This record gives sequence, structure tokens and C-alpha cells, in this order.
Amino acid sequence: MNEYVIIILAILGFIISFIIWHAKINNKKLVCVIGQDCNKVINSKYSKTLGINNEVLGMLYYSLLIIISIAMLKFPSFSTINIVNMGRMIITLFSALFSIYLTYVQIFRLKEYCEYCWSVNIINIIIFLVILF
Repeated sequence: MNEYVIIILAILGFIISFIIWHAKINNKKLVCVIGQDCNKVINSKYSKTLGINNEVLGMLYYSLLIIISIAMLKFPSFSTINIVNMGRMIITLFSALFSIYLTYVQIFRLKEYCEYCWSVNIINIIIFLVILF
């Protein structure tokens, strides 16, 4: 059951990350309802990690989670491999912690809010909690 929840959340996260990426590469303005200017957030110096756009990293992350979860559903023995479970736990923990950091950046450094970013941050934390419990 958890794998289905992870797949659904990862698809949502991928879609939101794609929307951000698509807006950035096409120089389109994101319209935020709760934030003043999402574009200040998605184009800030914090929008890249190791030179890679955070939304691209997000799409890769969600794709990996979808692939692993589908493999676990199709091949139940795959879910008994400790290194796969530990690896998934580590990447989702890192993603959740990074999401908390990026939320901190929005609130205290940029003082701007982007609901797209907040959405993926919440999704990342929920995915980690689903895997943890």
C-alpha cells in the first residue's frame, strides 16, 4: 500500500517540478497565490545545488522513487533487498532535510514564498514519513 502512496506523491512532485522547470526555461512568470513573487524564489542563488537547478534534481529524484516503487510492486523480492531499502531511506531523508532547509531559506533569507516550492517540500517530507513508518 505504501508504494502506491509514494508513486502518487512522486508523480505530483514531478509534475510541480516540471511546471517550475518549464517556466524557467521559457522565461515565463509563475503566478503565486500565497507568495508575493515565486520567480524571486525559483531564480534566486538558492535555486541551484552543485550547479544543477533544484527542479531538475527534483524530477530525477521523483523518477527514481517511481522506478523503485514500481519495481517493489512488480517484484516483491526487490523490496527485501536491504541496500535498496536503506538507499531509499537515505535519499528520502536527505530530500526531507533539504526541503526543510529550502523552506527556511524562503522564510528567513529571501522573505518570499512560492507555493510550488512549498508543495514539493511538503511532498518530500510526507514521502520520507511514509517510508519511515
